[in-house]
This record gives sequence, structure tokens and C-alpha cells, in this order.
Amino acid sequence: MAENATQVFEAYYPPLSAWYEVHAVPVEDGLTVFFRNIDERFNAAEALRARERQLATVFGQTMVGILHRDLNQQVLMVNQRFCDILGRSRDELNGLPMQAFTHADHIEANLALFRQHVQTGEPFQIEKRYLRPDGSSVWCAVNVSFVRDDAGKVVSTITVAEDISGRKAAEEKVREGHNLLQVLTDSIQDLIFVKDRNGRFVFANRSLTEKCGPVEGLGDRHFYSPDVAKGFEDGDRRVLTSGEPITVEEVIPIGGERRKFQTVKVPWRRDGEIIGVIGVSRDLTERLEAEAELSESRRQLTTLIDNLPGLVYRCAPMLPWPF
Repeated sequence: MAENATQVFEAYYPPLSAWYEVHAVPVEDGLTVFFRNIDERFNAAEALRARERQLATVFGQTMVGILHRDLNQQVLMVNQRFCDILGRSRDELNGLPMQAFTHADHIEANLALFRQHVQTGEPFQIEKRYLRPDGSSVWCAVNVSFVRDDAGKVVSTITVAEDISGRKAAEEKVREGHNLLQVLTDSIQDLIFVKDRNGRFVFANRSLTEKCGPVEGLGDRHFYSPDVAKGFEDGDRRVLTSGEPITVEEVIPIGGERRKFQTVKVPWRRDGEIIGVIGVSRDLTERLEAEAELSESRRQLTTLIDNLPGLVYRCAPMLPWPF
């Protein structure tokens, strides 16, 4: 009334427990007031604000990094976790191309995937190394999704990155251990193998594969006649059933020749459960043949001596008398 100016404001009216939009309009020497109930709009706005607060809480506290940028690399939203992973602030990320914080080994594949999927708007996943300003890198599992406008055009990207450096380091140690085991077993002339409970080979050293060919994923029946394979399977079954190691003599056909082996089989355990058989087979063919020849020579010598027409004896060599 004092300013002779229209005023628009929102007010809560307790008797009706309702929110109103109020228009107060000066008319000559009086005032005309219009009221419009805005409960629905006010409640929707309040619900939106509540969701935004919840989103901000989750966004800030989640253990994964989240980056929302438009197609000009302008940051629309980024959480602290993403900044920590890259070792860069929001301002440093603003306008920075992806290539600037991606390890050189992954840039080409990453760009190819992005160009392919930005056309369709379909999300994609990739494991990559992010590059920090100090030159160190961080392995991350990265999910990239696209935001469209009402016309269906891609207008921005959301990148979610999870630090998997620990997992990658563990996998590398496993690979190193496996490579060391392979080198060690490949240097041994014995046949070394590991089978699962179904009799399929899951590991074999070089000596075995050189004599039998690639065996992983296959069973004994792929290489030997049913009767020979059954003998191997019976030994495996004894170990799986009893949980005790066994030592068996086996005849293994190799290159068309029947070779005599001594095989030690022990249970392969994981978390206390027997999941297969580990075996080491040593070729004793030449040694057994040499022992047989020696035994035959001794038998022949004994027969010859027994048939001589005189006395034959053997005594130990004389030791010098100690003076």
C-alpha cells in the first residue's frame, strides 16, 4: 500500500495447513489479494530438494569415483573420490581431455570405444589405468554411460571408476607364481600333471605335453586305449575316495613304445575339499631293464660257477697290518 506496487510472495497458512502463492495488487485506495494453493508444487519441490540432498550425500560418500561432464569436457559434477583417484582437483579436470589422464597403453582402445558408443548412447565397461600428474598410474574398472536430451541426442557422459589396483597386483602375483611354477616343472624330466575330479587335465609340464601333446581340458581316454585309461582312472579314484597318496607302477604307451613308469598320486585340496589329483610319473624303463640285465648276468655267472669242476670262492681283500 505504501509503495503502491504489486507484491508476489509465498506464505504458509497454519489454519488450513497449506502453502499459498499470494498476489497483492493496489487498487485505488485499497488492496486486492489473490491466493493460489501451491501445496502440490511446494511438496514436489521439497521432495526434489530432499532427493538432491540424498544424492549429494551418496555422491560424496560412495567408494567409487563419479564424473559427470558434457561433450566439451566441462565438469557438471564430480565427487571427491574421483579427484583422489586421479590426483586432480575439479578445476584441473574441467576441460581436460580424457587422453590427458589416461595411460598411453589404453588411449587408443578407450577412444575407439567412446566414439563407437557415443553414436548409439549404449554404455560400455573397460579396465584401464588412469595417469596421475606425478606419473604414477591407478588401475580402475570404469563404466561409461551417456545422458540424452529430450530429442534423444547424447549431451553428456557419466563415468564411474572403481580402484582395482589391489586386485591387479594380486593377479600379477598369481601370474608370476604360475610362471615360476611352469618354469620349475618344465625343467623336470618327470611327467607332472594335475587333474580335476572329472579326470580332465588342468595342468601339465613340458615333458608331458612333448610326449602326449596338449592335454589341458582333456582326459586319459583322449590319448590311450580304454583298458590303459581305465587303469589310470582307477588310481585317480582311489586317491579321490581315500584322500591318501598312492604309489603305482604303470605302463604308459609313448610314441608307440610301452614305457614303465612309477607314479605318485596325491589329493589336490582346496579349503579342505579334495578337488582333484596331482601326479608325478618317473620313467623307470631303462633302470628296470638294466636291473633285469644285471640280475640275468648274475644268474648266468652263478650257473657257470656251479658247473665248474673245482672249488671257486671269493674272499675280501687283505688289509695292511698296522705296525
